[in-house]
Amino acid sequence: MRNKKVVAIVLVIGFALLAAGCSAIGSKGISSRAKDVLKPITSAIKEEDIMQKDFPGRGKPVPVSPESLSLNEQATFDPAQAANTDLINLTISYKVLPLSESGVLDRLPWGRNPKVVLTTLIPKTMENKQKVLSMQFSTKPSRIFDLGDNRYAEFDIDKLSEPLDIQIISKMQLFRYDLSTASNKAVAVQGPVDSRIYLKDEKYMDESSPVIKEAARQLQGKDALDTVKKIYDFDLQSLAYDYDKARGEDGKILGAATAIKLKKGVCVEYADVFVSLCRAREIPARYVGGIPTEGGLPSEQGVPSGGTVPTPHKTLTKGHAWAEAYIKPYGWVPFDPTWGDTKAAAFDKLRPLYIYLTDIRNDEVLGYSDIYGYKYSGIPVKVDFSVTIDSSRDQYLSDLLASINSAKAELDQLKKQLDADYTGIQPVKAEIDQLNSNIAQLKKDIESGKYSDPKANQDAVSKYNNMVTTYNEKVAGYNKKVDAYQGMRNNYEAKRQSVNSLVDRYNSLN
Repeated sequence: MRNKKVVAIVLVIGFALLAAGCSAIGSKGISSRAKDVLKPITSAIKEEDIMQKDFPGRGKPVPVSPESLSLNEQATFDPAQAANTDLINLTISYKVLPLSESGVLDRLPWGRNPKVVLTTLIPKTMENKQKVLSMQFSTKPSRIFDLGDNRYAEFDIDKLSEPLDIQIISKMQLFRYDLSTASNKAVAVQGPVDSRIYLKDEKYMDESSPVIKEAARQLQGKDALDTVKKIYDFDLQSLAYDYDKARGEDGKILGAATAIKLKKGVCVEYADVFVSLCRAREIPARYVGGIPTEGGLPSEQGVPSGGTVPTPHKTLTKGHAWAEAYIKPYGWVPFDPTWGDTKAAAFDKLRPLYIYLTDIRNDEVLGYSDIYGYKYSGIPVKVDFSVTIDSSRDQYLSDLLASINSAKAELDQLKKQLDADYTGIQPVKAEIDQLNSNIAQLKKDIESGKYSDPKANQDAVSKYNNMVTTYNEKVAGYNKKVDAYQGMRNNYEAKRQSVNSLVDRYNSLN
């Protein structure tokens, strides 16, 4: 009987743990594997040492010293280079919260105060794309490591009893890098590519799908670059932006083939379709993810927002996905089909607003999540993610737009004054014209001998002379008004040209 009681207790604990969950990765769900239920906390969190694991195509993780993350150099933002560079402060924030009232775990001493391991991507310096000048952590990471081209910070949180805020603050330079800039490089700086890695079929790419194969069959260009352009155009023409999914109402990942069938998607689908079609055409391609410093999504009325007002000090809760194709002799070249569809980017031109974090579509390190992943044991936890960006380029654009709006308001006021002055001048001109006509008629009458009486003739001559004097005075006054009006008009034209120059400058940066 005693043994049966023990078994019953174990089963209760087991079912309670299955209901509450022992481990979660990102927001993708809770593990309910029975074999994990009664494991010690440490083994439930760390089943293997990731630093010793060999990742196919990526090698083994390489430890990174926190001291190496900050460079001993200063950088300033040059407005004259706003089309090609930016200086930003990036703050990646996580709030890790234990969830109370989780059932029987709340009443178990070892179930409360969960243990959490949070792993997040962090930016690293990438030639021609971005430079990390400094990086600070509000909470010291347990380790930082590189795996392939990605950099990660891991936070090992033991006994989480209250919400924990983690901030990763980076000062960075961003550089415009696209087909146009890549083609201007005298030497391709990016190393050779292992085509086996970037031509393979993988989850969400659907390279072997009949839908992808049929689409790729029709997208043959005269060379690799021309084929990529055809793929890019096909992507834009085949997909429409899915607002419901962007709002978070539908978080299902479609994959390339399904996206083409449904003719819709968000940035991940646009990137998946581009990469899968490139690979199907034997062009190495990869998915790229990160954080934008500006928005580039279309409005629901179909008006592109690429030219909307940039807002400095923005807080974001989502990242962005784009893609890269390996094109000789340029190396890896980025393309953004999502924003190409919204006119916020072009095939050969991207703005310096991309913070690169990953070139992996299905990242095992993050539990196949996106920017971050986490595991826990004990009561469930929640992780809130947000990003704050202070962009010098955005601030410059915002100030530039404010100057444009202020100058336009001044122009509008000046135009109203010009119109009023012009309206005021017309009666004076009409009066002068009438007076001139009267003078001409009187002169004609005098010369024709109409006034034969000497006194009448003398009075007419006197009247004529007075009219001429009045006429000359009115003409002099009229000319002053005309000169003032013309000066104001010249000032208006100069200001209008200045505003147009500012508008052209602003538009060239968007």
